[in-house]
Amino acid sequence: MKINNFLIYIFKNIKSLLYTKPFWVFIFSLCMQYGHAQLTIHHPHRKHSDTLVGGKDVMDVLKKWTHKKKSASAQHVIIKPGVPYFVFIPCFGYAQHTGLTVWSSLNCSFYTDSIYKENISVLYTSIEYTQKQQLSALLSANVWTKGNQINLLSDIRFELYSQSTYGLGGQSKLTDVDRIYYNHLRIYQSFQKKIARDFLAGIGYNLDYFFKIRDQQKLIGPQSTTAYSQYDSASKNVASGVSINLLHDARRNSNNPVNSTYFNLMYTQCATRLGSDHNWQSLFLDFRKYIKLSKNSKNLLTFWNFYWLTLGGKPPLFCAS
Repeated sequence: MKINNFLIYIFKNIKSLLYTKPFWVFIFSLCMQYGHAQLTIHHPHRKHSDTLVGGKDVMDVLKKWTHKKKSASAQHVIIKPGVPYFVFIPCFGYAQHTGLTVWSSLNCSFYTDSIYKENISVLYTSIEYTQKQQLSALLSANVWTKGNQINLLSDIRFELYSQSTYGLGGQSKLTDVDRIYYNHLRIYQSFQKKIARDFLAGIGYNLDYFFKIRDQQKLIGPQSTTAYSQYDSASKNVASGVSINLLHDARRNSNNPVNSTYFNLMYTQCATRLGSDHNWQSLFLDFRKYIKLSKNSKNLLTFWNFYWLTLGGKPPLFCAS
């Protein structure tokens, strides 16, 4: 409650800060996607240089305002295989389903082999707390071995969460709103092997465990019919299954992809023999295209499309929606 009251206090007093110059310097520095000084990699065998961590940090902004130039050593560094580079980013924001949000993230990037021959590996972790008392923790990994022969992907999450649901189908109304509270543990792990340049195929294991599910409307009126109870009334849901994956990843630097493409096709079979509540299948497609706007600009135009389809069976409501 103390954290929640603190967030409300910040929200009520933020208007008085909007007209102060130091406030905007601070916000600008925090809202950059990658927060530490630029690390530019010059590849003798490539047409373009890569920026390991793009953007500006607080000191970059202050130096610009005081008309001080960065030293050459701060602009360009020598990237060595096996050496990790860390970026810590504290942020806050607002969304309708979370209210005011504060979070922090840590990015660790490194090469396991020659930087001229393989994709960069990234470990990413974050923790988030919202005005609506939602807590989320994330740990993800995208690791490449020598020559991009093997790619290991991990997605581990733990959430103390709540969200509004209106039920399934196209006939839902705003008056059908139902607030659901639940805890969520996700463990996704996949292994891909190179089959051609920038193309990989492999298998994985996906687990979504929803527990301590509480229906707000049911707590108010136990006999009422809610959007959630029409689909499921269990206090826990388990989705456990194996996946078959086809991956195309031409991003040499996933922190700052330049003129590259990404495509992931994942077919998942959840089965009761693996601990799932029901047998069901799904297909997930993820396509991204990154376009550099100009030679002298570091800005990227990204087209991102994804599609999730249930092929059969009964997935948990939070997966189906």
